[in-house]
Amino acid sequence: MAPILIIDITTVGGIEFVLLSQSIRRAKYAGKHPNLLVCLDKFLKKNHLALEKLGGLVLLEGGGTFSGVRLAAAILNTIHLLTGIKILGLDKRKYGEDWDKIFSAAQKGLAKHPKGRFLKPVYTGEPNITIKL
Repeated sequence: MAPILIIDITTVGGIEFVLLSQSIRRAKYAGKHPNLLVCLDKFLKKNHLALEKLGGLVLLEGGGTFSGVRLAAAILNTIHLLTGIKILGLDKRKYGEDWDKIFSAAQKGLAKHPKGRFLKPVYTGEPNITIKL
């Protein structure tokens, strides 16, 4: 099985990466608005893994900020377009912290993922872009 990288953006103030392969490897990157691309690059380098070797990218949605979800979906869609790596969005509210169910849903979802299907963001609320004067 090719490794699957799960990206959890459901917590405001950080990103968590969970690599599902022969073993499970995790890393959290804290910050008010951590840069997803920089964190992804650091995680892949730390685990000696090339992006092209991934069997899929899974975005856990259903929480986090509107802008964070939108940006993460755009980044994963771009990666999919440029590399052909399968992508999948999962609503974490369905699974909570049950990582066994998340892993199972990720594997099943990616196995039946048609080539060329893009990720549609799941938002938990309206964007808050009001400027206070």
